[in-house]
Amino acid sequence: MRILVVIPVYNRPELVVLTLDAVAAQDRLPDAVAVVDDGSTDDTPERVEAWMAANPALPARLIRTANQGASAARNAGLAELGAGMDAVAFLDSDDLWPADFLARTEAALAAHPDAVAASTDRERYRPHDDWRKHDCLAGLPANPWQWLLLHGAGIGSCTLFRTAAVTAAGNYPVDIPTGHDLVLFGRIARLGPWLHQPGAPVVFRRPRRRLASHDGSHLYQRHPDYLIWWAEAAQLTWREAPAGVHIGLSGRAALARRWHAAAENARHLGRHETARRCAVQALRKRPWQARTWWLLLRSWGGRAAR
Repeated sequence: MRILVVIPVYNRPELVVLTLDAVAAQDRLPDAVAVVDDGSTDDTPERVEAWMAANPALPARLIRTANQGASAARNAGLAELGAGMDAVAFLDSDDLWPADFLARTEAALAAHPDAVAASTDRERYRPHDDWRKHDCLAGLPANPWQWLLLHGAGIGSCTLFRTAAVTAAGNYPVDIPTGHDLVLFGRIARLGPWLHQPGAPVVFRRPRRRLASHDGSHLYQRHPDYLIWWAEAAQLTWREAPAGVHIGLSGRAALARRWHAAAENARHLGRHETARRCAVQALRKRPWQARTWWLLLRSWGGRAAR
């Protein structure tokens, strides 16, 4: 099996080289690595080039693109180096793989030829206060759509996909600024089984929000209305789930929470018409929520800005 790793990056010179260190330390090295610089305004490209020059054993290439967002960056890496690749991993530039990640997920896909993806557990980690939380993904394969609605789509870095499945699902949707991974993963899940591989988790580093946002290094933070986009992506995933898939009350509640958060986001931005629309969507899922009714009433007091 030939494996491609795609790493999109924007203004993360210190973090991305640590991520590359973890890729280079894999027991099973990838066959190609595409680091896609999404129009960084600092020295990120130069730092990546210097790392590659110092680590020639890793078959890595830097691809520079104009700033178009995470979806376009990931698609660019796949388009540039994806030919002939059987599997692809989309690794965020601040996350760290355990040494056996590729070997473990490759073995899972090899043992199940009909499977479209294999995920490990993840560990969310805040370096500034040493906070850690282990997230077990064992429940994902049984119902990926319900799991994604309940827990979100932040599993790209701990998943190995079949390249053919990503392509068949249409790649990352570039018309969705953020939340695109949720939509893509829901579409991939329609194509075959999604596997879980126990063992060491992938570390998802989470810096302080105020430090992470000053340069927009978290791609979603470039969009002040990202909560609205997340709710719309979740709604689309709900609609595209196969007929007969059980989303359940918990899934409806999760979607209602997303729409409520989107309504609060829109009201904060002064987009009162959008706030009303989002609140109505939340109430359609959970009509008894008093706080959402109160938010809807308050949104009528604002101007009709969209």
